[in-house]
Amino acid sequence: MSTTKNLKPVLKPGALWIGENGRVFCTEHAGAAALYTGRDLDGQPVEEVTEEVQAEFRAECGKPAECETCRGRRTRCTYCDEPVPVLASQCVSVPPGLAHIDCAKGRKGGGA
Repeated sequence: MSTTKNLKPVLKPGALWIGENGRVFCTEHAGAAALYTGRDLDGQPVEEVTEEVQAEFRAECGKPAECETCRGRRTRCTYCDEPVPVLASQCVSVPPGLAHIDCAKGRKGGGA
């Protein structure tokens, strides 16, 4: 008899998590090991990104923590909503996404 049908996620939906290796991920992109056990593939517990952890992350990195997978899937300019090219020389990272280096709306808004 298989018990896989009875598994229930232990990570709460809508939260961010940080693994022992420093990887930040949302519940949706946690992977099965973390989602169902609260531990990464090395067996280390994952930690919820609380407001306190978020403040430490901002102080250390200069930006808020966000899911690395979700961040990598953003493909539209934060300012003008036009597609952003993949080449790093043609776009700039702007929380919470990407922007064109020459985006007129970004310059007017004090951004890129």
